[in-house]
Amino acid sequence: MLIAFFLIVFSILAITLIKPVFNVVVVGFLFSFILYLPINALAKRMPRHFMLAQSIIFSAVALIFAFLILNLIQNVVSDTDKLIQALQSVDISKLQGLVAAPENISSQMNQITLSVASGLVQTLGGVVNSVITLFTGLFIGYLLMMNMHGGRGAMIAWVPEPMAGEIRSLLSSMDNMWVRYMLVQVIYASCIAGASYVLFLLLGVPYPLPMALIIGILSVIPIIGGILGSIVIAVNCLLFGSTRFTEMTPWVFATIILVLELLISQGIYFFIGLPLTGKMVKLPMVVVLVGAMIGFSTGSILVAFLAVPVISTFKVFGSYLLVKVLNLNRPAIEPFDEKADPGFFSQLMIPKAPGYK
Repeated sequence: MLIAFFLIVFSILAITLIKPVFNVVVVGFLFSFILYLPINALAKRMPRHFMLAQSIIFSAVALIFAFLILNLIQNVVSDTDKLIQALQSVDISKLQGLVAAPENISSQMNQITLSVASGLVQTLGGVVNSVITLFTGLFIGYLLMMNMHGGRGAMIAWVPEPMAGEIRSLLSSMDNMWVRYMLVQVIYASCIAGASYVLFLLLGVPYPLPMALIIGILSVIPIIGGILGSIVIAVNCLLFGSTRFTEMTPWVFATIILVLELLISQGIYFFIGLPLTGKMVKLPMVVVLVGAMIGFSTGSILVAFLAVPVISTFKVFGSYLLVKVLNLNRPAIEPFDEKADPGFFSQLMIPKAPGYK
């Protein structure tokens, strides 16, 4: 009882201390877990040099992110500059007969220009904060991966021999569940991105490929991701109109795209994403949906994204403990496949080969 009390107190203190850097820590864990498979695959081609494979993969990811971010910033600045120039080049004399107070047109145009410039500064500020979180998380993920590899087999020393096989199987089940969850997100996001790309090409949405990638990435946010992505696409259409139906007014075109994208994203989420997620993590669909809603109640997108695999992890441990406590006449956990490669979690119960770096 005393041990349980101290564990609860320790958990509360840990959550309180980690809260200011929670997003960075979670991003680091996600990078470490997601990149483990390609790093492990590369390490097989570079025998006994896991650290070198890790450095190559993390460096490649950092360079890709840097390239994409620089291009994004360049495009945002360029498009905003064009918009400001277009506003400044407006012939005010042609507008004087269209407004009630023509003497205020010049000041109003200046205010609009300043608002656009201010919006650009705020956007770049948000991008900078996201970039700092991204690259800090990437560095933490690198360190976590290095420590996990260095601690390979660390749990063997303090797990009783009769329980070693079950604990290894338990950690392996966690690996498989988390991998399946990440795989579902990739499949779901690819479906939305692919369907959206075809729609964008047919209707002439500006920048079809980048817009499809944006809505695909945003769609991994449970429940509201597709809605947010649809709004972003609609804003893009409102600003630039259609490249195919040029006679259509931008606001009509944006409304049509918004409705179609909402139908596509929400349809794929509820008829493909949600059922497939529940099947892969072995949870009822209602639990998956409610879990994501509980995650959003914390005010964190990352918590909402991780709520489902965390619930499934508790289910795996809870099922194991229930079988052990009640002494049920069935296996406590699926047996560990000795031929399988060690996973991100199960490597803690698998000794490192001699000379493996």
